[in-house]
Amino acid sequence: PFQTSDHLLGAAAIRCTYMELHVSASTSDGLPLFTLDPISVRLSSANEASARCMEPLTSVKGVELQARLVDEEGALICDSGPVTLCDEDWVCLSCETASGGVPSRLLSIARECTDGWTLFFDMKERSDTASVLRFVRIVKSRVRQAEHAAADLRGQAEAEAEEGVVAPQVYRPLHCTAVDCTEPESMAVHPKHSLLLQMFRQPDARLLKLSFWNSIAQGKLTVMQDPPCAGWLGTCGEHLRNRRSELDQLGYSRLQQLPWSQAGVSVQALSDTIDALKTQGLPPVFIFMYDQVWSLLLQLFDLAAQILDTDAVEMSLSVFAWALEPDAAESRVGSNFGLPHRDQTYDDCHTQEGHLTMLTTWIALVPVTHDSGCMYVLPSDRDELLTMPDDPCHTKPDEQGVKSLGEALPCDAGDVLTWRANTIHWGSSCTTDRVQPRKSMATMFGHLGTCKANSISKDALEAGVQLDTRLRIILRTLLQYKVWYPEFAGLSLDVASLSDAS
Repeated sequence: PFQTSDHLLGAAAIRCTYMELHVSASTSDGLPLFTLDPISVRLSSANEASARCMEPLTSVKGVELQARLVDEEGALICDSGPVTLCDEDWVCLSCETASGGVPSRLLSIARECTDGWTLFFDMKERSDTASVLRFVRIVKSRVRQAEHAAADLRGQAEAEAEEGVVAPQVYRPLHCTAVDCTEPESMAVHPKHSLLLQMFRQPDARLLKLSFWNSIAQGKLTVMQDPPCAGWLGTCGEHLRNRRSELDQLGYSRLQQLPWSQAGVSVQALSDTIDALKTQGLPPVFIFMYDQVWSLLLQLFDLAAQILDTDAVEMSLSVFAWALEPDAAESRVGSNFGLPHRDQTYDDCHTQEGHLTMLTTWIALVPVTHDSGCMYVLPSDRDELLTMPDDPCHTKPDEQGVKSLGEALPCDAGDVLTWRANTIHWGSSCTTDRVQPRKSMATMFGHLGTCKANSISKDALEAGVQLDTRLRIILRTLLQYKVWYPEFAGLSLDVASLSDAS
């Protein structure tokens, strides 16, 4: 157990404290469905506990779940807030078919609360009956309890840099909550799946060593130094109005010749560091451990707000990065994903009046050509199902038909491609070793509230994203995209060897 101090809360002390879990469900219009009797909770030696519920959810589309943990005096410890069955954060952990041929899925969602508490909801969904809320699980992360103000970030990082380790920090209210959760008795899709889940819940301190990430960094990339600053990418209003006009007409646009160096960002350094990460068995998405990536993304907030014609936007934390290899199989984490798809349905990214509310942003880290693996989109005027989300082919486009109508988008390093979140798009492979394969990263911006729980505000990003938060965002993303890379090829999580390398 950890020793109790000003900053650390002992695991033994937590386990000995009486706590009650309150679980309830209601319809979206406030009609109560059930309220369970208070459940006594004590954490295990791993700082986890499970509460068996087994409650049917009879109104599938309109159900809101909520869990609250209180202490022996009734004071609130953590609150999940409302969780709906339509939230995009639900993750399918396993699928099975019963003896009668009825398919079912085990789904899970997590809500991160203050002071390192996380509440997980596990649900079994059957096609022939109502879904069932099976468990609510509680995890207390072994994290520091004292939250430092943004003004103290640099001094804190410098002090801990002398020790070589950044201790996990309490989450700020980032609203980043999507995460897999699995039951002990269930089989994970892949052995690395369980390891990723374990590392998300309790980040290994050896992966929070500044010395490790600094040893990989290229081109003076940094970790946990100055918080990012916005406002370096001044772009005239007319230019952005033209980009919005392109979005309206074509479904996509380009932001070119952006002065990234003025924001302290070198896209070449990001590209080189992705190569260095690969030598450690770490896929491209681990580039999000570095400060300059967050500085780059921060610059896009104001641009996205102007393009989306709104006062403020939030950024999805379902971030990802790619680094292709010539003629390589599309199975390594970060390799090309060549299946035409939409990031969102039309209804999910438009108001009832038809105004766009969500925008995908894709950033090239190297020059991208037809041969090196450029992106393709289906222009809006060629998309017959653009505004027809109820058509089955809206979310499952005909691959051959769509690709025959696609438009290639070659671009320069540092260019930002944008498209409507419901625009069909796909990547192409690098077909020759005579050009540098594509490297890129992407996320989405949306009106406040459209990215749901898995998002971060501009203010929160300016305050700085802690190192353990960055690691968890990456781990969550790897789990989220496991459908693309089910074998997790190219990912090594041998913590001992990684630590030895530093």
